[in-house]
Amino acid sequence: MVVIFRSVDQENNSVSFQSEGYYDGEYLVFEDKSTLETKIHLQILDNKLILIREGLIKMKITLVEGKCLPSYYKNDIGLEFNFIAFCKKLIINKNKIMVEYDMILDNEKLSSHKIWIILH
Repeated sequence: MVVIFRSVDQENNSVSFQSEGYYDGEYLVFEDKSTLETKIHLQILDNKLILIREGLIKMKITLVEGKCLPSYYKNDIGLEFNFIAFCKKLIINKNKIMVEYDMILDNEKLSSHKIWIILH
């Protein structure tokens, strides 16, 4: 299965790549080509998306529209922090996922993000 991933933040910083994906149990797994030695594991449910990055970057975001949920980020050079992901929009179709969320750190919006994932 081909996975097309695109992310853009409020400053128009964009990440876009295409990767080969496969299912491992309930997770869709694919290489995160925006960074070295990192895979993305997606759990796609009816109204919830769990995005986990494993490798040199470790990250977990749980996204449910209208909810603020705890998340974390850690990289290989020691940057590590917990944050809140406020999901403003989550649309899950058979072959397309669209997400809009804010990253909140210490009760302040740090950044806004949009993610599109297309599955072929």
